[in-house]
Order: sequence, then structure tokens, then C-alpha cells
Amino acid sequence: MLDNDMAVDSSVSIALGADFDGSYADSNALALALGRSASVRECFARHAFRASAGRSDALVAPSELKFLEFWASLPPDKQGNVVETLVAFVRSPLFAHRRAE
Repeated sequence: MLDNDMAVDSSVSIALGADFDGSYADSNALALALGRSASVRECFARHAFRASAGRSDALVAPSELKFLEFWASLPPDKQGNVVETLVAFVRSPLFAHRRAE
């Protein structure tokens, strides 16, 4: 049985050379920092593209980079939005114009 009176220290310091490096009082503060991180947002967009395209091999890498350029043109407040990132994929020229294999 879990004792609800036990304190959990979820403080953390991160030093990875990333834009979210720092010390955080708890996991909530870390989650907020990750949500504001430009590199984490770009990583999400990259993986959303890969999942939507159904592949991540070298042949699709140029299309992935084009999508990231398209995504980067969105206003910053939309870049951090999951739905807007998926909508950006559908609105990108890559969605409608695919190269035959």
C-alpha cells in the first residue's frame, strides 16, 4: 500500500547543452520548460512527420527537412501545438505531392 504522506523529491538538474538546461524544483517545472523548448518542439515536429509519413529512412530525409522548414514558418505559438503541427503536415505541399517510388 502506498503511503500518501511520503514526500517525493522530483527536483532535477539537466546539463545536456540543450535550450532546456537548468535546475528544476519538480517535474512540473521540468515539463513546462520542455514544453517551451524550441528544440523539443522541433523534435516533436520531426517525429510527427515520420509517423505521418510512415517512414524515416534516408529516402524521405529531404522531405522531412522540407516539412521542418514549412513547420518553422508557422507562428511560434502554433509550433508548440500538437494539433497545429499535424495540420501543418496536411497543409504542407508534401502531403499532396508525393514522389512515386
